[in-house]
Amino acid sequence: MKQMFAICLLCLSLTVYAHGDEDHAAKVPVLTQSVATRTFAVTEEFEVVAVLEEKKLMIYLDRYASNEPVLKAKLEVEGAGVKAYASETSPGTYVLDMPLLAAGKYPLTITLEAGDISDLLSLNLEIATPANSASHDSGWHYWRVGGVWAAWLSTVLLLAWIGVFVARRRKKILGR
Repeated sequence: MKQMFAICLLCLSLTVYAHGDEDHAAKVPVLTQSVATRTFAVTEEFEVVAVLEEKKLMIYLDRYASNEPVLKAKLEVEGAGVKAYASETSPGTYVLDMPLLAAGKYPLTITLEAGDISDLLSLNLEIATPANSASHDSGWHYWRVGGVWAAWLSTVLLLAWIGVFVARRRKKILGR
């Protein structure tokens, strides 16, 4: 009986082990707002910021020297499987429908005409691979894996103990 108790204690102790180098300091706040993919280009006359949100490319156009929004400009966007004109939705803001793009780099060329000034801008739209949202394991994994090993080991030890017990009983019964 003492051997059985010792085996049980041994099996229980196998499931109790420390977890990795976990920091118990204050938690870093999680980003709750998605950050859209963006790029920009600057020339002597214009400044362009392009923001990709889902299937819309928002283009913000202003004068480089004064930061004044450029009104009623003609913007033709070419690249990433698109060749189309962007429509003005508010002063200095233009929108273009885009296909859903996978992670990667997409060169864009914007040809713009604002009054009597024409310009050509080159942008590189880089869509990052989505970050893995794997959070820290709450410990269930460790218990499950430790529990499986402990169950296997305890089964093997129990069978060995039963084998020894049966061999002793047989030896005692046979009188050897």
